[in-house]
Amino acid sequence: MFTQDINFLLCQAANAAIFAGSLWASLSRRVPTGMWGSVVLWLLCMAALGNMVEAGACHSWAEVWLDTATALCIVWAFWHIEIRPRFFLGKKQGRQA
Repeated sequence: MFTQDINFLLCQAANAAIFAGSLWASLSRRVPTGMWGSVVLWLLCMAALGNMVEAGACHSWAEVWLDTATALCIVWAFWHIEIRPRFFLGKKQGRQA
């Protein structure tokens, strides 16, 4: 029972990150995507939403790890594109000038 709870919580957190990240990537103009890239991001967003609202889902470890890896990639991309340039690169550029 304890393992199923961990699977469920990890999968929910990963799918929430995937949903938010793919929505951010498709709505912000910071990620260069064409029409097909936007379609793929929309499908990813809807799949993550479907996984979150699916009632009584029993997720396997493979699915949980795949969702977690995808969520970590999205968090890394958000860090690299949005957060790091605003807080860390600006200070270094200010010292050089």
